This record gives sequence, C-alpha cells and structure tokens, in this order.
Amino acid sequence: MRTLVTLMDAHDPHSREVHGMLEQQGYVVVRAGSPEELELRVSEADCLAVLVDLDSTTLGSSFFKRVRHLQPHLSVLTMSDQAFHPELKEAMTHHICACLRKPLDREELLFWLKAVADYATRARDPTSDPPR
Repeated sequence: MRTLVTLMDAHDPHSREVHGMLEQQGYVVVRAGSPEELELRVSEADCLAVLVDLDSTTLGSSFFKRVRHLQPHLSVLTMSDQAFHPELKEAMTHHICACLRKPLDREELLFWLKAVADYATRARDPTSDPPR
C-alpha cells in the first residue's frame, strides 16, 4: 500500500517536482483535480495518505472529516506557504497529521510518509512489525 492521492495545482512546477520525487521513491501517485475527485479516489483505493496543497484550493474542516471517514486509518498531510491556517483549527487538531512548509523538504516529506506507513501497518495489524 504505497498509494498517495494528491490535490495540488497541476500547473505549478513545484507540484510536478513533488510528484516526480514521490514516483521515484516507489509511490503510486494518484492526482486529483478537485476536492470532489480526491474524495472519489480515496473511496476507490486503499491509500496510505493524501497530500493536499492548502494554497491551491479553499477547504474547510468538514472536507478533511469526510475524507478521514472514508478511510479511518488514512493519514492526511498538507502543505502551505503559510505557517498557520486558523480556519482549519479543528481539522489540524483532529484530521491532519502534519502541515509541511513549502517548498517541501524532500527528507521531511519522506520522513512523514515513513511514519504514516508505520502507523498504517500497526493500525491494520497491531501484532505486525512496521515496514523497514
């Protein structure tokens, strides 16, 4: 399970760079063009995580709640130019694992993806060892 669903600006060079890096690391990247498409993709696939660019779309806490309801063990990572999104306080508290600063640091993103993979493994089978 190395599938990531992303919601980013498809025309942003940084987004294309992030997608390429994730694919080089062996992740299956499913690009969503809208919040509705992201929800559809999450409902269709066994996903490790979603990565959402908060600067490319306006989303409320209810969106993140719905996405997590589709797959309760799904991890939500976000990225933004801003350090804080007060309108997403509830989502940051209950539904979002991390908000990474843009431009993304490759090592930081890979660290978080390993952490969410370890979490997903333990959530599905508490007796298993996390992946190495």
